[in-house]
Amino acid sequence: MILFRCKLRCTVTVMLMLFAADISAQEARSTPQSDPPSMPSDSSRVGDAKDGLEISGLILDQTRTKWGREFHDHLYSRWQSLSVAPDLRFNIIVNEQIRPLLRIWIQVVVNDSAVFEQYVIPRSDIIEQAAEGALAGVRQYLNRQNEDIQQLDGQDLTGDGIY
Repeated sequence: MILFRCKLRCTVTVMLMLFAADISAQEARSTPQSDPPSMPSDSSRVGDAKDGLEISGLILDQTRTKWGREFHDHLYSRWQSLSVAPDLRFNIIVNEQIRPLLRIWIQVVVNDSAVFEQYVIPRSDIIEQAAEGALAGVRQYLNRQNEDIQQLDGQDLTGDGIY
């Protein structure tokens, strides 16, 4: 009897998913196609990559829990008030892993380099402090990257290297 209920429930779920997909396909056919809205051209945020297009300056949320989203939201809201050099190309990813004993592992990655990793207890004051620490780490990484770019473009590295 239990096996029959499970099969029936799974079958009903699959049928509902197929029905929803059919309805959305019909709506897509019935609505007139319009041009997608054009994005404003901002040369500091879009650069050439091997694929042809690279978007820079994104803060991606890859969290799973309410506390991880709270961390991301606090980091994002504080990030909006900062000014960053327009020639820097970066993307920020906030990762989260759930650990035993009500702890979460937060990791902030900038351009494939982990700049902040910490266990966080799910309390809003601790999460805000951790977001401030992550923001300081991101700022330090981007400042160091900006200094490296300026040093590589400096007068020391010009010329043919003989004299």
